[in-house]
Amino acid sequence: MGVIVSIYYTQLKGWVSHLLPYGSPIGLSILLPLIEAFSHLIRPFTLIIRLRTNLSSGHIILYMFSFFAVSSFALTSLITPILILLILLEIFVSALQAYIFSSLLLMYLSESSLE
Repeated sequence: MGVIVSIYYTQLKGWVSHLLPYGSPIGLSILLPLIEAFSHLIRPFTLIIRLRTNLSSGHIILYMFSFFAVSSFALTSLITPILILLILLEIFVSALQAYIFSSLLLMYLSESSLE
């Protein structure tokens, strides 16, 4: 049991040592680990907000164009090809956002794991 605690203590000590950059001023040695720990804790939330806003903006643009197409019969023939292109663009953006989300999530998890 003591060996396991010693291993976890060594790993935790190594992780905490990454929170304080080498050569940082002594006066900032208390403030910098707090800022770094806060940035590690807030990363998943900023990733969620980024993904949500990117996907919502595409839906809002599609809604606006479809509203104009429905409100005016004359605009329907002009806006329909634009809507088809926007839907294809939205599918591409969704796939790209899924790839970025997965990549960043794996990167964040690998940085935060206690090896």
